[in-house]
Amino acid sequence: KMSNSRNGRPAERLEILRNVSKDLWIRLEDVKTSLLDPELPWTEKSLKKAREIMHKKFPEYPSLSELEKSQGPQELQSRSQKICEQLEDWYLAFFDFVEWKEESWKLLTELADDFFCPEYVENPDFYALILEILCSYVQLTLLVAQIQDRESLISFYAYCYQYASGSAEVGFSRIAQHLSVQTVDKCSALSFLRKQFLDLPTGHMLRRVSMVDYVGKLLLGSGDGLGGVLGVYQNLSRKELCRECSAGVLGVMLRPEEVQYPSGLGLDEKDMFLYHDLPDMSRMLAWMTWGLFACPNLIFRHKGGVELMKEVVMAGWRSDERSLELNIHEELYEVWHDKAFLAELERAVPDKKLCREHKDEFRRAIEHCVCAAPALRAQRQQALLSALSLILHQLQDCPALLGPHLPLVRSALALARDEAAWFVRHQAPFPR
Repeated sequence: KMSNSRNGRPAERLEILRNVSKDLWIRLEDVKTSLLDPELPWTEKSLKKAREIMHKKFPEYPSLSELEKSQGPQELQSRSQKICEQLEDWYLAFFDFVEWKEESWKLLTELADDFFCPEYVENPDFYALILEILCSYVQLTLLVAQIQDRESLISFYAYCYQYASGSAEVGFSRIAQHLSVQTVDKCSALSFLRKQFLDLPTGHMLRRVSMVDYVGKLLLGSGDGLGGVLGVYQNLSRKELCRECSAGVLGVMLRPEEVQYPSGLGLDEKDMFLYHDLPDMSRMLAWMTWGLFACPNLIFRHKGGVELMKEVVMAGWRSDERSLELNIHEELYEVWHDKAFLAELERAVPDKKLCREHKDEFRRAIEHCVCAAPALRAQRQQALLSALSLILHQLQDCPALLGPHLPLVRSALALARDEAAWFVRHQAPFPR
């Protein structure tokens, strides 16, 4: 699959990479869980010395001669075939992850170099592919940074593979260099990502556009929020998007006037809006949040960056999916107290009054979100009850005709997920 992503049209390559990323999530989460097992080879007392030597030399290839001078290599050598079989699937997950990242970054920089972005409403599917790859790029990197004993895994596998087969494992150096530079821990992984998004790409790019500017183009469009994801999201929030765009462009199955509701039911404007647009808004909010998380410099590099920050902060977005926990309030609080970020902000915006206004916008957005949170949750609870009531009436009336009402089911699932997550998060006191 990965080799196919090097050929074909950009949309086809993006589709392949997105499908591969879903499989990688499952495999890497399995690796993360499996490496918590206390009975793995490198946890054995007899192999403690070998593990220390491998860690000391990492990311260098584990030397057979040095290990032979230590205690325990005989046991490791005698079990090399069995250990290879035990670790192979986990090792290959890391190998595929590194290859996926390289292919994804190459394609994204090619797209950024073209710097041609139609408006979101003109090609929402293509936008979605690009932004989902960007989000997966960030999420997978942070996930790998949380996996314990990953260095031990690839070092033990490389040593046992060479002893069992008689040839060196050629993929070790790529994986080891990646882990030692890009994913040491969450902080270093995040710092590397943000630097990578800011740096100009190398190679034979014509315009050499940095990824942060490309992300800004996708999210903010022409610079004032129009044409990008932010503009569409705000229009949906205000219920101002025309019905033709809502039905035809955002993937709704039928126009509102063509929808056949269960007998005896009528939807008012608010319910109709929920029926059509809530799942799309949920995706857009995720794209904007991860984009701002990876590229906080969007706040002052692009016109409309402050509006993007306000929308994300006021939504109070949190993610606990895919073994990652992201609280955008806490993350942006750290950004606004980072000396390097503030220094760059002051260089980019020499006007001290404007810098102060940006900071005040962030503070006011936080305060608004905290104050509005109870009312917003009550509103979403009511919307969930309304959606479930509609589904219940449909099942009682004509269960065979539930298919045309799939958007309503998707909306109910999205609301139910948020409600369940709220209860889980508030089982313990919220951190100050």
